[in-house]
Amino acid sequence: MTILPIYICTDKVLRQKANDCSKPFSQYKQLAENMIQTMYKAPGIGLAAPQIGISLRLVVYDAGNGAVVLINPEIISRSEQLSSYEEGCLSVPDITAEIIRPASIKFRAYGIDGYKFEKEASGLEARVVQHECDHLEGVLFIDKLQAKDKLLIEKQLKKAGLKAAVQKA
Repeated sequence: MTILPIYICTDKVLRQKANDCSKPFSQYKQLAENMIQTMYKAPGIGLAAPQIGISLRLVVYDAGNGAVVLINPEIISRSEQLSSYEEGCLSVPDITAEIIRPASIKFRAYGIDGYKFEKEASGLEARVVQHECDHLEGVLFIDKLQAKDKLLIEKQLKKAGLKAAVQKA
C-alpha cells in the first residue's frame, strides 16, 4: 500500500468538478486501496480523489462499518429534516465548524466490482457521503459555513495561510 499526499484547500484541483471514472472500474482498485490506507493513516473517515490531486469521481469512507468505495456517486434525494454537526476536513487542516446538512439521503454509485447500487443513509454515513460528494463538485465544507461562524473561520484560515480557500457566495 502507498500512503498518498493529501492536498490542502488552496490547491486548484479541490475547486474543480471531478471527471467521471471510466469503465472498467476494476482499474481503480489499487487507487481505492491506497486511498483507504491514506484515509485511515491521516486519520479521517472519508477521502475523495481530488483530495489526493486526482480529478476523478471516486470516494472512500468508513462511517463505522468498514471501508466503502463509491465510484461516480450521485445523491438522488435529500431529506427535508436537517442535522447540525461539527465537521472537519483533511484538506482544511485544524479547522472545524458546525455545518447543517440534510439528515438523510439516498445515493447511487458503482462499486469497484462494476455493479451499480442505491443506498439510503442517515446519521454520520449521510453526512460523510454528502461531504465527500461535495469534493467531487469542487465544494469544501467551509463554503457551507453558517453566518455566525464565517468571520471566525475566515480569521483562522487567514492565520493558517489558507485565506485563498474561502469562496465568496
